[in-house]
Amino acid sequence: MTDRTTSTDRSAVFVQTMTERITSVTRTLAASVQAEPRSLQAMEAQIVRVLHDLGNALLTALVPLAASVRPAPTVDCPCGQVAQ
Repeated sequence: MTDRTTSTDRSAVFVQTMTERITSVTRTLAASVQAEPRSLQAMEAQIVRVLHDLGNALLTALVPLAASVRPAPTVDCPCGQVAQ
């Protein structure tokens, strides 16, 4: 059984962290584009790199959310008994 309060808190932290990161990435990209002229190909390559890094960060942060907050107090054993 998961602890819903802790799970909700972890979700809120995840959303806040990723929102801040996406805001930062967006600001950085906007500043970069305005700083010097670039070809469309160069902008696309930069955005693909940034989105790849962002995707890795999202996945890394999501994996712990998918795991139970607390392990199950008992586990069924193949032999039919229950382990604690």
